[in-house]
Amino acid sequence: MKRKELTEEELEKLTVKLKPLFGIEPGRYLTGLYIILLAAVLFLILVFPGIRKNGTLYDINSYPADASVYVDGVRVGATPCRVFMKKGERTVVLTTPYHETHTETLKVKGRILASRFSPGRESWPFP
Repeated sequence: MKRKELTEEELEKLTVKLKPLFGIEPGRYLTGLYIILLAAVLFLILVFPGIRKNGTLYDINSYPADASVYVDGVRVGATPCRVFMKKGERTVVLTTPYHETHTETLKVKGRILASRFSPGRESWPFP
């Protein structure tokens, strides 16, 4: 099929008319569609990251520095460090050579709303 070229006058006369959907006028169902789309985007930006990755960022310090930090048996770094811990009870172990091992059980809280932009933060100094 050959494409038909339109003149400027024909282009100006062209109009698009949307039909009602389920008896609802186009202005109303498009507004509803945009509101639903905006709500879905806000949910994905503000709430979903907190549901998927619920926990708190901990700044862990110790004296002496450079102590190994283990969370639930997995080494996560050396002090001073910033560690993300998932919500729930976590066992934190701090070890250094020639010093006694310090073990503590933490009840980590989580945050759901806007956790991507401002996650829960805690500072946790060890003795």
